[in-house]
Amino acid sequence: PPGQGNGNGRDPVQEQINREITRESKLELRKPALFSGQDKSKWRPFVTQLTTILRAKPNLYASEESKVALGLSYLTDLAQQYHQNLEDLAARGEHVPALTSWFDFLATFGAMFGMQNERLHAQSQIESMYQTALENFSAFIVRFEQYALLTGYNDAALHFHLLKKVQPDLHERLINQLTIPAGYMALRQRLLDIDTTR
Repeated sequence: PPGQGNGNGRDPVQEQINREITRESKLELRKPALFSGQDKSKWRPFVTQLTTILRAKPNLYASEESKVALGLSYLTDLAQQYHQNLEDLAARGEHVPALTSWFDFLATFGAMFGMQNERLHAQSQIESMYQTALENFSAFIVRFEQYALLTGYNDAALHFHLLKKVQPDLHERLINQLTIPAGYMALRQRLLDIDTTR
């Protein structure tokens, strides 16, 4: 059976895991930017960068402690000092889940250094955002969705805001096609198609 050796004292399952770990350790990924804790808007991108590494190297970071260690290794300044404070608490015998659980690391550091009301912040950003005159739609939609997908808006609201935020020229070309797609994703695709034919 798997995991019980193959007669020569080797465990084929463990050997496969070891091969995967070796492969993952050679995989070159961009390192996350150091996170100082000074700019709350940088917490989500930092977590995204860490998650990309964890997804690409699941065997290398299989344990909760290794995931947390990865996150802690990219902290600096204020965030690093907070980490030190937590280590000092742990040294005093306090139970500090953020040092051993990935979920608790994200929750604890996110509460301290992330946006406290991310949804409200995203809605505010969407309200003041417009596609600029020289900006192609593909660049704008990346900016738009950076916040739009965090607003909590339903499909109809996203459709409404996207339609309102595009350049007048692009909006007019959409109107000239007589039918406007009903759903957000369909509208998004139609605008991409129109913009690439300019």
